Amino acid sequence: MCIRDSSFLLVLALLLTTFAAFGMDGAAADSARDVQLSEGVRNIVKRAYQMTDIQWTPQADVLGWNGDLTYRAGVTYTGLPYGQPVYAAYVPWVTDLDGFAAAVNDPNSRMYTSYSTYNCRAPYYSCDCSAFVSWAWGLGGRQTTRTIANYATEISTTSYENAQVGDCLCLAGTHVVLITALTYDSNHKINGMEISESTVNAATNYCCQKTWYGDGHAYPLSKVQSKYLDNGYILYRSNTRDSVTYTHACSVPLAGDVCAQCGYGLQLQTVAVTLRTRADTNLYAQPDAAEPVGTVYQGVDIQVGTCARTGSGVWCKTGDGQWLKAADVDFVSYDKTVSVTDKVFPNDELPAGSAFALKGTVRSVNPMTEICAAVYPAQEDSEPVLEKRIVLDRADSYALAGSELDSALPFQTLAAGDYRFVLTVTELASYPGREDATLVTTEESAFRVGEAAPCSHTHTKTEEKAPTCTEDGLRIVTCLDCGAVTQETIPARGHTYQDGKCTVCGETEYLLGDLNGDGLVTSADAVLLSRSLTDLVKLTAEQQKAADINGDGVITSADAVILVRFLAELIPSLR
Repeated sequence: MCIRDSSFLLVLALLLTTFAAFGMDGAAADSARDVQLSEGVRNIVKRAYQMTDIQWTPQADVLGWNGDLTYRAGVTYTGLPYGQPVYAAYVPWVTDLDGFAAAVNDPNSRMYTSYSTYNCRAPYYSCDCSAFVSWAWGLGGRQTTRTIANYATEISTTSYENAQVGDCLCLAGTHVVLITALTYDSNHKINGMEISESTVNAATNYCCQKTWYGDGHAYPLSKVQSKYLDNGYILYRSNTRDSVTYTHACSVPLAGDVCAQCGYGLQLQTVAVTLRTRADTNLYAQPDAAEPVGTVYQGVDIQVGTCARTGSGVWCKTGDGQWLKAADVDFVSYDKTVSVTDKVFPNDELPAGSAFALKGTVRSVNPMTEICAAVYPAQEDSEPVLEKRIVLDRADSYALAGSELDSALPFQTLAAGDYRFVLTVTELASYPGREDATLVTTEESAFRVGEAAPCSHTHTKTEEKAPTCTEDGLRIVTCLDCGAVTQETIPARGHTYQDGKCTVCGETEYLLGDLNGDGLVTSADAVLLSRSLTDLVKLTAEQQKAADINGDGVITSADAVILVRFLAELIPSLR
Protein backbone atom coordinates (compact mmCIF):
# COMPACT_ATOMS: atom_id res chain seq x y z
CA MET A 1 0.00 0.00 0.00
CA CYS A 2 1.34 3.41 -0.93
CA ILE A 3 0.45 6.20 1.53
CA ARG A 4 0.56 9.57 -0.20
CA ASP A 5 -0.78 11.70 2.65
CA SER A 6 2.05 12.49 5.12
CA SER A 7 -0.49 13.68 7.70
CA PHE A 8 -1.75 10.10 7.98
CA LEU A 9 1.73 8.96 9.02
CA LEU A 10 1.84 11.65 11.69
CA VAL A 11 -1.54 10.63 13.09
CA LEU A 12 -0.51 6.97 13.07
CA ALA A 13 2.69 7.79 14.96
CA LEU A 14 0.78 9.76 17.56
CA LEU A 15 -1.69 6.92 18.07
CA LEU A 16 1.08 4.36 18.57
CA THR A 17 2.83 6.67 21.05
CA THR A 18 -0.39 7.17 22.99
CA PHE A 19 -1.07 3.44 23.17
CA ALA A 20 2.44 2.78 24.49
CA ALA A 21 2.12 5.41 27.20
CA PHE A 22 -1.10 3.87 28.42
CA GLY A 23 0.04 0.24 28.28
CA MET A 24 -1.05 -0.55 24.67
CA ASP A 25 1.30 -2.59 22.51
CA GLY A 26 -0.08 -2.44 19.00
CA ALA A 27 1.26 -5.87 18.15
CA ALA A 28 -0.37 -7.42 21.20
CA ALA A 29 -3.94 -6.41 20.78
CA ASP A 30 -5.05 -9.95 21.30
CA SER A 31 -3.14 -10.37 24.54
CA ALA A 32 -5.34 -10.64 27.62
CA ARG A 33 -3.11 -8.23 29.45
CA ASP A 34 -2.47 -5.68 26.69
CA VAL A 35 -6.06 -4.79 25.97
CA GLN A 36 -6.98 -1.26 24.95
CA LEU A 37 -7.77 0.89 27.94
CA SER A 38 -11.40 1.59 28.61
CA GLU A 39 -12.62 5.16 28.94
CA GLY A 40 -13.03 4.57 32.68
CA VAL A 41 -9.39 3.52 33.09
CA ARG A 42 -8.22 6.48 31.04
CA ASN A 43 -10.29 8.65 33.35
CA ILE A 44 -8.56 7.13 36.40
CA VAL A 45 -5.23 8.20 34.94
CA LYS A 46 -6.46 11.70 34.12
CA ARG A 47 -7.90 12.14 37.63
CA ALA A 48 -4.52 11.12 39.07
CA TYR A 49 -2.66 13.50 36.75
CA GLN A 50 -4.86 16.35 37.90
CA MET A 51 -3.48 15.84 41.41
CA THR A 52 0.15 15.34 40.33
CA ASP A 53 0.31 18.06 37.68
CA ILE A 54 -1.51 20.97 39.33
CA GLN A 55 0.78 23.94 39.90
CA TRP A 56 0.33 26.43 42.73
CA THR A 57 2.23 29.43 44.09
CA PRO A 58 1.65 30.35 47.76
CA GLN A 59 0.93 34.00 48.56
CA ALA A 60 2.58 33.55 51.98
CA ASP A 61 4.69 30.87 53.67
CA VAL A 62 2.77 27.66 54.51
CA LEU A 63 4.10 25.08 56.99
CA GLY A 64 4.05 21.58 55.51
CA TRP A 65 3.59 18.09 56.94
CA ASN A 66 4.84 17.73 60.51
CA GLY A 67 6.63 21.06 60.19
CA ASP A 68 9.41 19.36 58.21
CA LEU A 69 9.29 21.86 55.36
CA THR A 70 7.86 25.24 54.44
CA TYR A 71 6.12 26.05 51.17
CA ARG A 72 7.66 29.44 50.41
CA ALA A 73 5.71 32.44 49.18
CA GLY A 74 6.31 33.13 45.49
CA VAL A 75 7.70 29.66 44.75
CA THR A 76 5.71 27.50 42.31
CA TYR A 77 5.08 23.89 43.37
CA THR A 78 3.78 20.97 41.32
CA GLY A 79 1.31 18.50 42.83
CA LEU A 80 -1.12 18.77 45.72
CA PRO A 81 0.61 19.16 49.12
CA TYR A 82 0.63 16.14 51.41
CA GLY A 83 -1.51 16.12 54.53
CA GLN A 84 -4.21 14.29 56.47
CA PRO A 85 -6.80 17.07 56.79
CA VAL A 86 -9.47 14.95 58.49
CA TYR A 87 -10.79 18.02 60.31
CA ALA A 88 -9.90 20.44 57.52
CA ALA A 89 -10.35 20.12 53.73
CA TYR A 90 -9.28 17.10 51.69
CA VAL A 91 -8.50 17.99 48.08
CA PRO A 92 -10.19 17.14 45.78
CA TRP A 93 -12.83 15.60 48.07
CA VAL A 94 -14.03 18.43 50.31
CA THR A 95 -12.57 21.19 48.13
CA ASP A 96 -12.20 20.58 44.40
CA LEU A 97 -9.10 21.45 42.41
CA ASP A 98 -10.38 24.85 41.27
CA GLY A 99 -11.38 25.61 44.86
CA PHE A 100 -7.86 24.70 45.99
CA ALA A 101 -6.37 27.03 43.38
CA ALA A 102 -8.71 29.83 44.48
CA ALA A 103 -7.73 29.34 48.14
CA VAL A 104 -4.03 29.44 47.24
CA ASN A 105 -4.52 32.71 45.37
CA ASP A 106 -6.48 34.30 48.24
CA PRO A 107 -4.10 35.56 50.98
CA ASN A 108 -7.05 35.68 53.40
CA SER A 109 -8.12 32.06 52.87
CA ARG A 110 -7.69 29.25 55.38
CA MET A 111 -4.63 28.16 53.45
CA TYR A 112 -2.84 30.93 55.36
CA THR A 113 -4.98 31.44 58.45
CA SER A 114 -5.49 27.82 59.59
CA TYR A 115 -4.05 24.31 59.22
CA SER A 116 -4.88 20.62 59.64
CA THR A 117 -4.58 19.41 63.24
CA TYR A 118 -5.17 15.67 62.70
CA ASN A 119 -2.14 13.43 63.46
CA CYS A 120 0.56 15.88 62.28
CA ARG A 121 0.30 19.51 61.34
CA ALA A 122 -0.33 19.96 57.62
CA PRO A 123 -1.71 22.53 55.17
CA TYR A 124 -5.43 23.13 55.61
CA TYR A 125 -5.98 22.09 51.98
CA SER A 126 -4.01 18.90 51.31
CA CYS A 127 -4.23 15.23 50.30
CA ASP A 128 -2.89 11.88 51.54
CA CYS A 129 -2.14 8.62 49.74
CA SER A 130 -5.47 6.85 50.25
CA ALA A 131 -7.46 9.97 49.34
CA PHE A 132 -5.34 10.19 46.17
CA VAL A 133 -6.20 6.65 45.02
CA SER A 134 -9.82 6.82 46.26
CA TRP A 135 -10.47 9.92 44.19
CA ALA A 136 -8.62 8.62 41.14
CA TRP A 137 -10.74 5.45 41.33
CA GLY A 138 -13.90 7.55 41.55
CA LEU A 139 -15.02 5.97 44.81
CA GLY A 140 -18.02 7.44 46.59
CA GLY A 141 -15.93 8.56 49.56
CA ARG A 142 -12.37 8.71 50.82
CA GLN A 143 -11.09 5.32 51.91
CA THR A 144 -8.10 4.43 54.07
CA THR A 145 -5.29 2.03 53.19
CA ARG A 146 -7.19 -0.55 55.29
CA THR A 147 -10.55 -0.18 53.53
CA ILE A 148 -9.64 0.54 49.93
CA ALA A 149 -9.32 -3.22 49.27
CA ASN A 150 -13.08 -3.52 49.89
CA TYR A 151 -13.60 -1.88 46.49
CA ALA A 152 -11.10 -3.97 44.57
CA THR A 153 -10.05 -7.43 43.48
CA GLU A 154 -6.73 -8.86 44.60
CA ILE A 155 -4.44 -9.56 41.62
CA SER A 156 -1.15 -10.62 43.20
CA THR A 157 0.86 -10.55 46.40
CA THR A 158 4.16 -11.55 44.82
CA SER A 159 4.55 -10.05 41.35
CA TYR A 160 3.71 -7.04 39.16
CA GLU A 161 3.66 -9.16 35.98
CA ASN A 162 -0.14 -9.04 35.68
CA ALA A 163 -0.44 -5.36 36.55
CA GLN A 164 -2.62 -3.10 34.42
CA VAL A 165 -2.99 0.65 34.19
CA GLY A 166 -5.28 1.88 36.95
CA ASP A 167 -4.26 -0.83 39.46
CA CYS A 168 -2.91 0.09 42.89
CA LEU A 169 -0.24 -1.32 45.21
CA CYS A 170 -1.45 -1.15 48.82
CA LEU A 171 -0.06 -2.06 52.23
CA ALA A 172 -2.83 -1.75 54.81
CA GLY A 173 -2.04 0.78 57.51
CA THR A 174 1.00 2.10 55.62
CA HIS A 175 0.74 3.39 52.05
CA VAL A 176 -0.98 3.00 48.67
CA VAL A 177 0.17 4.01 45.17
CA LEU A 178 -1.44 4.00 41.70
CA ILE A 179 -0.11 2.58 38.42
CA THR A 180 -0.79 5.24 35.78
CA ALA A 181 1.21 3.97 32.77
CA LEU A 182 2.89 0.80 31.50
CA THR A 183 5.21 0.04 28.62
CA TYR A 184 6.00 -3.38 27.14
CA ASP A 185 8.88 -5.06 25.32
CA SER A 186 8.60 -7.06 22.10
CA ASN A 187 7.56 -10.13 24.09
CA HIS A 188 4.64 -8.24 25.61
CA LYS A 189 6.25 -8.15 29.05
CA ILE A 190 6.18 -5.04 31.22
CA ASN A 191 9.42 -3.09 30.88
CA GLY A 192 8.32 0.26 32.29
CA MET A 193 5.90 1.41 34.98
CA GLU A 194 4.77 4.84 36.11
CA ILE A 195 3.74 5.14 39.78
CA SER A 196 1.62 8.14 40.85
CA GLU A 197 1.06 8.90 44.51
CA SER A 198 0.66 11.35 47.33
CA THR A 199 3.73 10.97 49.49
CA VAL A 200 6.15 12.61 51.91
CA ASN A 201 9.07 12.82 49.51
CA ALA A 202 11.37 15.74 50.32
CA ALA A 203 12.69 15.76 46.74
CA THR A 204 9.21 16.66 45.49
CA ASN A 205 8.39 18.97 48.44
CA TYR A 206 5.90 16.48 49.92
CA CYS A 207 3.68 16.95 46.85
CA CYS A 208 1.82 14.41 44.71
CA GLN A 209 4.28 12.97 42.22
CA LYS A 210 4.84 10.63 39.25
CA THR A 211 7.86 8.28 39.15
CA TRP A 212 8.95 6.03 36.28
CA TYR A 213 10.64 2.67 36.80
CA GLY A 214 12.18 0.50 34.10
CA ASP A 215 14.29 0.67 30.96
CA GLY A 216 15.59 4.14 30.23
CA HIS A 217 14.49 5.57 33.59
CA ALA A 218 16.28 6.55 36.79
CA TYR A 219 15.02 3.53 38.74
CA PRO A 220 15.06 -0.09 37.53
CA LEU A 221 11.82 -2.03 37.33
CA SER A 222 13.19 -4.39 39.94
CA LYS A 223 12.81 -1.62 42.49
CA VAL A 224 9.01 -1.89 42.14
CA GLN A 225 9.35 -5.50 43.22
CA SER A 226 11.73 -4.81 46.11
CA LYS A 227 10.10 -1.61 47.31
CA TYR A 228 6.50 -2.78 47.22
CA LEU A 229 5.69 -6.47 46.68
CA ASP A 230 8.65 -7.80 48.65
CA ASN A 231 7.52 -5.60 51.57
CA GLY A 232 3.96 -6.87 51.79
CA TYR A 233 2.16 -4.64 49.28
CA ILE A 234 -0.73 -6.24 47.40
CA LEU A 235 -1.67 -5.52 43.78
CA TYR A 236 -5.39 -4.58 43.54
CA ARG A 237 -7.70 -3.74 40.65
CA SER A 238 -10.71 -1.48 41.09
CA ASN A 239 -14.06 -3.25 40.71
CA THR A 240 -15.59 -0.15 39.11
CA ARG A 241 -12.67 1.02 36.98
CA ASP A 242 -14.58 0.99 33.68
CA SER A 243 -17.28 3.37 34.96
CA VAL A 244 -15.03 6.14 36.34
CA THR A 245 -15.86 9.59 34.99
CA TYR A 246 -13.66 12.64 34.48
CA THR A 247 -14.37 16.35 34.79
CA HIS A 248 -12.08 19.05 33.47
CA ALA A 249 -10.64 21.48 36.03
CA CYS A 250 -9.64 24.91 34.73
CA SER A 251 -6.79 25.07 37.26
CA VAL A 252 -5.08 21.98 35.79
CA PRO A 253 -6.14 21.37 32.17
CA LEU A 254 -4.97 18.11 30.63
CA ALA A 255 -4.38 17.08 27.05
CA GLY A 256 -7.68 16.40 25.33
CA ASP A 257 -9.70 18.68 27.62
CA VAL A 258 -12.09 21.14 26.03
CA CYS A 259 -13.56 23.91 28.14
CA ALA A 260 -15.68 26.80 26.99
CA GLN A 261 -15.20 28.56 30.34
CA CYS A 262 -11.38 28.83 30.34
CA GLY A 263 -10.94 28.27 26.61
CA TYR A 264 -8.58 25.32 27.03
CA GLY A 265 -8.52 23.06 23.99
CA LEU A 266 -10.30 25.69 21.93
CA GLN A 267 -8.96 27.98 19.26
CA LEU A 268 -11.23 30.87 20.19
CA GLN A 269 -12.05 33.63 17.74
CA THR A 270 -14.15 36.70 18.42
CA VAL A 271 -16.73 37.25 15.68
CA ALA A 272 -19.91 39.21 15.15
CA VAL A 273 -22.10 37.44 12.63
CA THR A 274 -25.67 36.40 12.00
CA LEU A 275 -26.16 32.72 11.12
CA ARG A 276 -29.29 30.82 10.07
CA THR A 277 -30.15 27.22 10.93
CA ARG A 278 -30.66 25.15 7.83
CA ALA A 279 -32.55 22.46 9.81
CA ASP A 280 -33.54 21.78 13.41
CA THR A 281 -30.18 22.19 15.16
CA ASN A 282 -28.89 20.86 18.48
CA LEU A 283 -27.37 23.12 21.12
CA TYR A 284 -24.56 21.95 23.44
CA ALA A 285 -23.13 23.15 26.74
CA GLN A 286 -19.67 23.27 25.18
CA PRO A 287 -17.92 22.19 21.98
CA ASP A 288 -17.58 18.45 21.44
CA ALA A 289 -20.10 17.67 24.17
CA ALA A 290 -21.81 14.32 23.74
CA GLU A 291 -25.36 15.23 24.72
CA PRO A 292 -27.35 18.25 23.47
CA VAL A 293 -29.02 20.64 25.93
CA GLY A 294 -31.54 22.17 23.54
CA THR A 295 -32.70 22.67 19.98
CA VAL A 296 -33.10 25.60 17.57
CA TYR A 297 -35.68 25.18 14.83
CA GLN A 298 -34.99 25.45 11.12
CA GLY A 299 -34.73 28.94 9.60
CA VAL A 300 -33.93 30.84 12.82
CA ASP A 301 -31.39 33.67 12.68
CA ILE A 302 -28.83 33.51 15.49
CA GLN A 303 -26.29 36.17 16.43
CA VAL A 304 -22.90 34.71 17.33
CA GLY A 305 -20.05 36.42 19.16
CA THR A 306 -17.46 33.63 19.49
CA CYS A 307 -16.24 30.74 17.38
CA ALA A 308 -14.02 27.87 18.44
CA ARG A 309 -12.09 25.33 16.39
CA THR A 310 -11.70 21.82 17.79
CA GLY A 311 -10.71 18.52 16.28
CA SER A 312 -14.30 18.00 15.19
CA GLY A 313 -14.61 21.32 13.37
CA VAL A 314 -15.84 24.86 14.02
CA TRP A 315 -18.35 25.62 16.79
CA CYS A 316 -20.31 28.83 17.35
CA LYS A 317 -21.37 30.31 20.69
CA THR A 318 -24.81 31.88 20.95
CA GLY A 319 -25.75 34.86 23.06
CA ASP A 320 -27.12 32.44 25.68
CA GLY A 321 -23.70 30.82 26.09
CA GLN A 322 -24.64 27.62 24.27
CA TRP A 323 -22.77 26.11 21.33
CA LEU A 324 -23.80 24.77 17.93
CA LYS A 325 -21.89 23.27 15.03
CA ALA A 326 -20.96 25.67 12.24
CA ALA A 327 -21.72 22.87 9.82
CA ASP A 328 -25.40 23.07 10.84
CA VAL A 329 -25.88 26.78 9.99
CA ASP A 330 -25.56 29.11 7.01
CA PHE A 331 -23.77 32.44 7.05
CA VAL A 332 -26.16 35.40 6.72
CA SER A 333 -24.15 38.55 7.39
CA TYR A 334 -21.38 40.23 9.26
CA ASP A 335 -22.67 42.47 12.07
CA LYS A 336 -21.38 45.94 12.83
CA THR A 337 -20.15 46.30 16.42
CA VAL A 338 -19.00 49.95 16.67
CA SER A 339 -20.59 52.14 19.35
CA VAL A 340 -19.72 55.48 20.97
CA THR A 341 -20.37 55.83 24.70
CA ASP A 342 -20.67 59.17 26.56
CA LYS A 343 -20.34 61.05 23.28
CA VAL A 344 -20.22 64.84 23.07
CA PHE A 345 -20.40 66.04 19.44
CA PRO A 346 -21.17 69.58 18.16
CA ASN A 347 -24.96 69.74 17.76
CA ASP A 348 -25.86 73.32 18.71
CA GLU A 349 -24.70 76.81 17.81
CA LEU A 350 -21.06 77.70 18.30
CA PRO A 351 -20.02 81.36 18.40
CA ALA A 352 -17.50 82.17 15.70
CA GLY A 353 -13.97 81.68 17.00
CA SER A 354 -15.02 79.18 19.68
CA ALA A 355 -13.16 75.94 20.17
CA PHE A 356 -14.97 72.61 20.69
CA ALA A 357 -13.70 69.50 22.48
CA LEU A 358 -14.91 66.07 21.33
CA LYS A 359 -15.69 63.55 24.05
CA GLY A 360 -16.67 59.89 24.24
CA THR A 361 -15.13 56.45 23.73
CA VAL A 362 -15.39 54.51 20.48
CA ARG A 363 -15.65 50.77 21.12
CA SER A 364 -15.86 47.72 18.89
CA VAL A 365 -15.97 43.94 19.25
CA ASN A 366 -14.25 43.53 15.91
CA PRO A 367 -10.79 45.12 15.62
CA MET A 368 -10.89 48.74 14.41
CA THR A 369 -8.46 49.68 11.63
CA GLU A 370 -9.28 53.36 10.99
CA ILE A 371 -11.15 56.29 12.51
CA CYS A 372 -11.84 59.60 10.76
CA ALA A 373 -13.42 62.84 12.02
CA ALA A 374 -14.47 65.52 9.54
CA VAL A 375 -16.51 68.74 9.32
CA TYR A 376 -18.51 69.34 6.12
CA PRO A 377 -20.61 72.30 4.98
CA ALA A 378 -24.29 71.49 5.39
CA GLN A 379 -24.95 71.12 1.66
CA GLU A 380 -24.61 67.66 0.19
CA ASP A 381 -21.64 66.50 -1.94
CA SER A 382 -19.31 69.07 -0.42
CA GLU A 383 -15.67 68.57 0.49
CA PRO A 384 -14.66 68.60 4.17
CA VAL A 385 -13.31 71.86 5.58
CA LEU A 386 -11.74 70.05 8.54
CA GLU A 387 -10.58 66.42 8.52
CA LYS A 388 -8.31 64.07 10.45
CA ARG A 389 -7.79 60.36 9.73
CA ILE A 390 -6.10 57.97 12.20
CA VAL A 391 -4.89 54.45 11.32
CA LEU A 392 -5.48 52.02 14.20
CA ASP A 393 -3.61 48.79 14.90
CA ARG A 394 -6.63 46.53 15.37
CA ALA A 395 -7.81 48.48 18.42
CA ASP A 396 -10.96 47.67 20.35
CA SER A 397 -11.41 51.18 21.86
CA TYR A 398 -10.42 54.81 21.21
CA ALA A 399 -10.94 57.69 23.66
CA LEU A 400 -11.80 60.94 21.85
CA ALA A 401 -11.18 63.46 24.66
CA GLY A 402 -7.72 64.97 24.33
CA SER A 403 -6.86 62.59 21.49
CA GLU A 404 -4.83 63.27 18.37
CA LEU A 405 -8.10 63.24 16.46
CA ASP A 406 -9.68 65.87 18.71
CA SER A 407 -6.61 68.13 18.70
CA ALA A 408 -6.50 68.14 14.89
CA LEU A 409 -9.94 69.78 14.47
CA PRO A 410 -9.73 73.58 15.07
CA PHE A 411 -13.43 74.42 15.26
CA GLN A 412 -12.51 78.04 16.11
CA THR A 413 -11.36 78.56 12.53
CA LEU A 414 -14.81 77.87 11.06
CA ALA A 415 -16.64 80.78 9.48
CA ALA A 416 -20.28 81.48 10.29
CA GLY A 417 -22.61 78.95 8.65
CA ASP A 418 -24.22 75.48 8.88
CA TYR A 419 -22.09 72.33 9.15
CA ARG A 420 -22.15 68.54 9.57
CA PHE A 421 -19.77 66.68 11.88
CA VAL A 422 -19.08 63.10 10.70
CA LEU A 423 -17.22 60.36 12.62
CA THR A 424 -16.40 57.32 10.46
CA VAL A 425 -15.06 54.09 11.97
CA THR A 426 -13.80 51.08 9.99
CA GLU A 427 -13.74 47.62 11.58
CA LEU A 428 -12.42 44.31 10.27
CA ALA A 429 -14.90 41.41 10.39
CA SER A 430 -13.88 37.74 10.23
CA TYR A 431 -15.57 34.33 10.24
CA PRO A 432 -13.99 30.89 9.69
CA GLY A 433 -14.25 29.83 6.05
CA ARG A 434 -15.17 33.30 4.71
CA GLU A 435 -13.20 36.26 3.40
CA ASP A 436 -12.58 39.08 5.89
CA ALA A 437 -14.72 42.14 5.34
CA THR A 438 -14.42 45.82 6.26
CA LEU A 439 -17.49 47.37 7.85
CA VAL A 440 -17.97 51.13 8.09
CA THR A 441 -20.04 52.82 10.81
CA THR A 442 -20.89 56.53 10.65
CA GLU A 443 -21.95 58.82 13.50
CA GLU A 444 -23.16 62.30 12.46
CA SER A 445 -24.40 65.56 14.01
CA ALA A 446 -25.43 68.98 12.64
CA PHE A 447 -24.40 72.32 14.09
CA ARG A 448 -24.19 76.02 13.28
CA VAL A 449 -21.39 78.54 13.70
CA GLY A 450 -22.87 81.96 14.57
CA GLU A 451 -21.44 85.44 14.70
CA ALA A 452 -18.99 86.18 17.46
CA ALA A 453 -20.61 87.95 20.45
CA PRO A 454 -19.04 89.96 23.25
CA CYS A 455 -18.13 87.66 26.07
CA SER A 456 -19.61 88.26 29.52
CA HIS A 457 -16.80 86.24 31.11
CA THR A 458 -19.38 84.37 33.16
CA HIS A 459 -17.46 81.13 33.27
CA THR A 460 -13.96 81.65 34.59
CA LYS A 461 -11.09 79.76 36.16
CA THR A 462 -8.93 81.43 38.80
CA GLU A 463 -5.34 80.46 39.60
CA GLU A 464 -3.33 82.11 42.37
CA LYS A 465 0.27 82.37 43.44
CA ALA A 466 0.11 83.24 47.14
CA PRO A 467 2.14 86.25 48.40
CA THR A 468 4.91 85.82 50.95
CA CYS A 469 6.09 88.18 53.67
CA THR A 470 8.43 89.92 51.26
CA GLU A 471 7.19 89.03 47.73
CA ASP A 472 3.98 89.93 45.93
CA GLY A 473 1.63 87.19 44.76
CA LEU A 474 -0.30 86.89 41.50
CA ARG A 475 -3.94 86.16 40.64
CA ILE A 476 -4.72 84.92 37.09
CA VAL A 477 -8.34 84.79 35.87
CA THR A 478 -9.04 82.90 32.59
CA CYS A 479 -12.39 83.01 30.80
CA LEU A 480 -13.47 79.51 29.86
CA ASP A 481 -15.72 80.85 27.10
CA CYS A 482 -13.39 83.15 25.18
CA GLY A 483 -9.97 82.48 26.66
CA ALA A 484 -9.34 86.05 27.87
CA VAL A 485 -6.78 86.33 30.68
CA THR A 486 -6.48 89.03 33.38
CA GLN A 487 -3.77 89.34 36.03
CA GLU A 488 -3.83 91.02 39.44
CA THR A 489 -0.97 91.54 41.88
CA ILE A 490 -1.51 90.45 45.46
CA PRO A 491 0.65 92.62 47.80
CA ALA A 492 3.24 91.00 50.05
CA ARG A 493 1.90 90.48 53.55
CA GLY A 494 4.95 91.69 55.52
CA HIS A 495 6.40 90.00 58.61
CA THR A 496 4.35 89.28 61.70
CA TYR A 497 6.78 89.06 64.61
CA GLN A 498 6.12 87.31 67.86
CA ASP A 499 8.90 86.97 70.44
CA GLY A 500 11.33 88.29 67.88
CA LYS A 501 10.37 85.74 65.17
CA CYS A 502 8.01 85.99 62.17
CA THR A 503 5.07 83.60 62.65
CA VAL A 504 4.71 83.21 58.87
CA CYS A 505 8.21 82.72 57.45
CA GLY A 506 10.23 82.26 60.64
CA GLU A 507 12.59 85.21 60.09
CA THR A 508 14.02 86.57 63.39
CA GLU A 509 13.33 90.19 64.33
CA TYR A 510 16.26 92.20 65.64
CA LEU A 511 16.71 95.53 67.54
CA LEU A 512 19.19 97.91 65.90
CA GLY A 513 22.27 98.27 68.13
CA ASP A 514 21.33 95.28 70.36
CA LEU A 515 24.29 93.12 69.47
CA ASN A 516 24.09 90.86 72.55
CA GLY A 517 20.37 90.17 72.04
CA ASP A 518 19.23 91.10 75.52
CA GLY A 519 16.52 93.41 74.19
CA LEU A 520 18.34 96.58 75.28
CA VAL A 521 20.90 98.91 73.67
CA THR A 522 23.63 99.51 76.28
CA SER A 523 27.34 100.07 76.62
CA ALA A 524 27.78 96.31 76.51
CA ASP A 525 26.65 96.41 72.90
CA ALA A 526 29.14 99.22 72.17
CA VAL A 527 31.95 97.19 73.70
CA LEU A 528 30.95 94.16 71.57
CA LEU A 529 30.89 96.31 68.43
CA SER A 530 34.31 97.79 69.26
CA ARG A 531 35.83 94.34 69.86
CA SER A 532 34.48 93.14 66.50
CA LEU A 533 36.14 96.09 64.74
CA THR A 534 39.49 95.03 66.19
CA ASP A 535 38.82 91.38 65.23
CA LEU A 536 38.72 90.30 68.85
CA VAL A 537 35.27 88.73 68.30
CA LYS A 538 33.36 87.52 65.27
CA LEU A 539 29.73 88.63 64.99
CA THR A 540 26.92 86.27 63.99
CA ALA A 541 24.65 87.04 61.06
CA GLU A 542 21.95 88.37 63.42
CA GLN A 543 24.54 90.43 65.32
CA GLN A 544 25.78 91.90 62.05
CA LYS A 545 22.24 93.07 61.22
CA ALA A 546 22.02 94.83 64.59
CA ALA A 547 25.54 96.30 64.21
CA ASP A 548 24.95 97.89 60.75
CA ILE A 549 23.47 101.01 62.32
CA ASN A 550 23.84 103.32 59.34
CA GLY A 551 22.45 100.67 57.01
CA ASP A 552 25.22 100.82 54.44
CA GLY A 553 25.69 97.04 54.41
CA VAL A 554 29.10 97.05 56.12
CA ILE A 555 30.16 97.34 59.76
CA THR A 556 32.70 100.13 60.33
CA SER A 557 33.78 102.67 62.93
CA ALA A 558 31.00 104.90 61.61
CA ASP A 559 28.47 102.48 63.10
CA ALA A 560 30.39 102.57 66.42
CA VAL A 561 30.36 106.41 66.49
CA ILE A 562 26.57 106.51 65.97
CA LEU A 563 26.06 103.95 68.74
CA VAL A 564 28.28 105.91 71.19
CA ARG A 565 26.49 109.18 70.37
CA PHE A 566 23.13 107.49 71.00
CA LEU A 567 24.28 106.10 74.34
CA ALA A 568 25.55 109.59 75.29
CA GLU A 569 22.09 110.90 74.40
CA LEU A 570 23.60 113.19 71.78
CA ILE A 571 21.10 111.82 69.20
CA PRO A 572 17.52 110.72 69.87
CA SER A 573 17.64 107.45 67.85
CA LEU A 574 19.96 105.21 65.89
CA ARG A 575 18.20 105.98 62.60
